[in-house]
Amino acid sequence: MLCYSGDPTLISCWFSGNVACNAGGGAYCRGNSVVTNCTFAGNGDGELSKGGGFASELGTATLIGCAFVANQAIKGGGVHVIAAEATLVNCTFTENSAGSGRAVGCDTDGLIDLTSCILWDGGAEVWYAGGSTVTILYSDVYGGWSGTGNLDDDPQFVDADGLDGISGTEDDDLRLTADSPCIDAGDPAYVPDPEDVDLDGNPRLLDGDGDGTPCVDMGAYEFQVFTVGDLNCDGSVDFFDIDAFVLAVTDAAAYAATYPDCDIMLADCNGDGEVDFFDIDAFVEVVTGG
Repeated sequence: MLCYSGDPTLISCWFSGNVACNAGGGAYCRGNSVVTNCTFAGNGDGELSKGGGFASELGTATLIGCAFVANQAIKGGGVHVIAAEATLVNCTFTENSAGSGRAVGCDTDGLIDLTSCILWDGGAEVWYAGGSTVTILYSDVYGGWSGTGNLDDDPQFVDADGLDGISGTEDDDLRLTADSPCIDAGDPAYVPDPEDVDLDGNPRLLDGDGDGTPCVDMGAYEFQVFTVGDLNCDGSVDFFDIDAFVLAVTDAAAYAATYPDCDIMLADCNGDGEVDFFDIDAFVEVVTGG
C-alpha cells in the first residue's frame, strides 16, 4: 500500500508477501496514519526496502496492537521512520531481519516511542541515526534496552517455532503462555477505552497473573486467563455458566463478590466493551456452539 500525503486509518488488515523498491514493503505512508490491530508478515526485501513491514515519512504514525513477523529490510525490518514521529503501543515483533534494526529503524530526525511492546527478533532490535530518538518503556527487548519497566526475557510465545510469516495464520501463534514474563507487565498507567481489544478481538486489561491488580500485557495479544463466556471460571463454557452470566448482567457487584477470581468482562460476549442485555444472544451462541 502506498499513501502519499494522505491520512489513512487501517483496522484489522493483513499485509503479506509484498515488496517495495524503496520503503515500506507492506505499507508506506507519507503523512499521518493510524494503524490498529494489523499484521505485517513476510513483507520487504533485505536488499531493497527500508521498513520491511511498514514505513512512515514526514508525518505521524500511530500503531496499536500490531504484529510484525518475518519481514525483511535494509533498515528497520518491521518498521522504519524517516523524518517522522511514530508511536507504537502493544505491538509484537519477531523473526524480522535487517542489516540495521531488526525490529525498528529511525533516521533523519525521526522519533519512535514504543510502550508495552515485544521486540524479539534475535539480534540488534533498534537502529537510529541522523538526530533521531528512540524511547522504549515497559517492553520486552531482545538484548535489553534502557528504560522504565523494560525486560530482556524470553516472552514465551505459544508457538514461536511454528511461525510462518508468508503463508498465513494457523502456524503463527504469538499469544503468551501462562509463564510469560510479559503478562501484566505493560504500562501500569494504561486505561483502556471500551472499544480497546487485542489482535484476537479480546478485551484488554485482564488480571493475567492473578495478583488482584489488572495491568495490560506487553505485545499484541492479551493473555486470556479464561475464555469469554466462562463466567464461573471453571475452564469450560457450558450450561453451568448460565447463573453466573445472569448475575454478571443484572448485578455487577454481586457477581464480583460471588466470583472474586473472575473478570466480569468475560460476559461481554458480543465484544462491544459493555456487559449488558445485548450480550444475551451472543452468550447463548457461545454456550450452545451456535
